[in-house]
Amino acid sequence: PVFDASAITVGLLTLMSIAASSIWLKGTLRLFSMLIGCVVGYATSIALGNFGNFGEVIASSSTFALPHLILPSFVLKASFLLAFVCIAIVSAVDDIGVIVSTDRLDDANWSKPNIPQISRGVSSFGAANILGGLIGSTFLGLSSSNVGLAFATGVTSRIVGLAAGSLMILLSFFPKVLAVVAAMPEPVLGGVLAYAAGYFIVSGAELALARMMSPRRMLVVGLSIAGGIAVVATPEIAEHAHEALMIILESPLVVASLLAIALNAIMRIGIAQRAQIVVSEGSDRHDQIADKLEEWGEIWGLNRATVVQATAAVNQLIEAIEDLKEGDAILEARHDDVNLDIRIIYKGQPMMFPDKAPSAEELMNDPDGVSRMAGWLLRHLADRASAFVDGDQQGVMLRFES
Repeated sequence: PVFDASAITVGLLTLMSIAASSIWLKGTLRLFSMLIGCVVGYATSIALGNFGNFGEVIASSSTFALPHLILPSFVLKASFLLAFVCIAIVSAVDDIGVIVSTDRLDDANWSKPNIPQISRGVSSFGAANILGGLIGSTFLGLSSSNVGLAFATGVTSRIVGLAAGSLMILLSFFPKVLAVVAAMPEPVLGGVLAYAAGYFIVSGAELALARMMSPRRMLVVGLSIAGGIAVVATPEIAEHAHEALMIILESPLVVASLLAIALNAIMRIGIAQRAQIVVSEGSDRHDQIADKLEEWGEIWGLNRATVVQATAAVNQLIEAIEDLKEGDAILEARHDDVNLDIRIIYKGQPMMFPDKAPSAEELMNDPDGVSRMAGWLLRHLADRASAFVDGDQQGVMLRFES
């Protein structure tokens, strides 16, 4: 039946047990919230008789068995090649998302993806999948639901991962124990996945909103999610498609990921990585700078904290060169997906960036004391600050990690 009261009851009790355990239990007990929910779900399934084919699976499994290798058969169907390439790309993107999410959990000061770490992770899983294919294993990949569990419990220790991996290797010799998990009743599994998905959705939303959202970026995120939902809502789309496309259209994850990749590439067309303005002499120059940096931040998808930091530093610099410059100053900005570089070019005297702050006596007596103090402050407001000469003009370059 479409509406199964016992299945809904089992799923809800499983979900509520996990949620209650993760919220109200303290200390190490909180780490077992998922296990507690599964025990409650299994017990409820037994009581309501909604256990599926659990008994048959357990009975047909041997107590002890040695894992055996299955030699692969190298058969390639041309019509599946497109689907294979798309799924491989989506798998790599999914692995990247899990690696980034895990990195954010471990680093309280996280601001941007660690590209070398992502490269090592994707390469490792690619090599593992090639090896797995040669020995007849199944596809290997990172688990998004486990990231939701880590997000909920706060446990990301390497020791826990090594212990869990060792336990899984040990359990591979005991099929009957594995069958207890593999034959988990669907209502219990639904409750577990609902709990993990809730946290993973929040984590994904935080990651998407970590960068400033422009109309282009909103369309990339919104249309990708809508495409995935459309595939689930209208399964007949896949039923009438070619067999190569059928595999792609049957998976909302694959459709949403491919849409996100394609739309992101299209939406980047026409976005200049450089921009400049002439900073006016009026009292509204600080608002002018703040508005432009906000606009560029949305277009380039900068971290909001980077824009706030850059705005404060540039306004401080404009004040510092007020007595040094002659006429207007030009503000140039450049973004390369790694750093935000801002250059202020003007005619006049050079800006100084001392290694240490001037003393109180120097501030009072030296004519350049205030300028040196401003330069020292700027070195701490930006990730890098330096002066340069551009023809007959002076310049200051501020760099911010984006």
